[in-house]
Amino acid sequence: MRNVHKREQFEQIWLRTKRIIASGGVSGGSGGVVYLIKPTLKPWPKVAGSTNW
Repeated sequence: MRNVHKREQFEQIWLRTKRIIASGGVSGGSGGVVYLIKPTLKPWPKVAGSTNW
């Protein structure tokens, strides 16, 4: 089964720094941090108008 979420829905969870877990406790989120891993010889993708790499 495939689920597709709107970007706003994904960002709300990904950027959140605290969240309520199933047991009712509080847990930390990523705060928007992500690691990008790629082979050394493979170039970064070209994104028009972006210098975020």
